[in-house]
Amino acid sequence: MSAKNDTEVIIGGKVFTISGYESEEYLQKVASYINNKYIEYQKIDSFHRLPIETQNVLLHLNIADDYFKAKNQIEVIEQEVKDKALLFGSGSGRRLLLHLRRRLAGCRDGLCAPALGTGNHVPLVVDGLLAVPRALQDE
Repeated sequence: MSAKNDTEVIIGGKVFTISGYESEEYLQKVASYINNKYIEYQKIDSFHRLPIETQNVLLHLNIADDYFKAKNQIEVIEQEVKDKALLFGSGSGRRLLLHLRRRLAGCRDGLCAPALGTGNHVPLVVDGLLAVPRALQDE
């Protein structure tokens, strides 16, 4: 297990020290997202008239809404990949599907994996069909 990181972040104009096993960059990214949501809602006049507890609940609900929309988008993409992988034989289609599942898992964690291997082999969609790069077919 990696070492725990402590980092100072700014949310709503206040400095907080947060800790986690993720990188400092990742912790800053999370805090920045929360801070941007906070700033977004501070610009709404009617938001200021609400009690602080209600403001916090609304922020939490909107952040959860963003999360579930992103999760649903990943599920839709996964299904599209499965559907398109069926167009190929058992070998390359299965490898492509496994590779894209790994990339999607990385995206769920906020760390999108690079394209296939070290090269820039990215599946292409041509006229609605998924084209498998030759490098993947040869694997």
